[in-house]
Amino acid sequence: MNFRLRAARNAVSLPLVVVASALVLAACGGASTATAGASAQSELDQGLEAHVAGDYDTALTHYRQALEDDPENKFAYYNIGLIDQLNGRMTDAEANYRAALAIDADYVPALFNLAIVRSLADDFEEAVELYQRVIELEPERAGAHLNLGLALSNLGRTDEAEAALARAIELDPNLAIPDTSPALPSP
Repeated sequence: MNFRLRAARNAVSLPLVVVASALVLAACGGASTATAGASAQSELDQGLEAHVAGDYDTALTHYRQALEDDPENKFAYYNIGLIDQLNGRMTDAEANYRAALAIDADYVPALFNLAIVRSLADDFEEAVELYQRVIELEPERAGAHLNLGLALSNLGRTDEAEAALARAIELDPNLAIPDTSPALPSP
């Protein structure tokens, strides 16, 4: 490999993305479902505001209320998981990401962050599977290729790791640092 990575061999990056999206209300819901959905959305919005401001306790209160109003709110589970992860509560983060994925198995932010959590737990086999799923859903996500390469490297799967890392750099050249080692003199 004629390049070095900005990330250390065992490093993974945590996307600091707070997810906000409109809730999808159940098709069979009536006025009470719409009211509950609106209440959950309001709680989610207030949680996002507190989250972005760094007030995690208030954000958690709102996200939990959103889940009381709408137990199928993958965004609330994801954001609670993100706060857990940022605060080092990896078991809780994992549980919340898995809850979001139980609602939507293709929810890329939860897949990506769960892969990070599994990597940090040295479960590189599951991390590889999760990163591969992310790449299947979003093939141009450089960070997923980078982290896949790092996880594969930890499993000793060097050729696959190099291919994933090369793809990451192809997608985002900023991930590579030119080799600055001195050139050997010519004979």
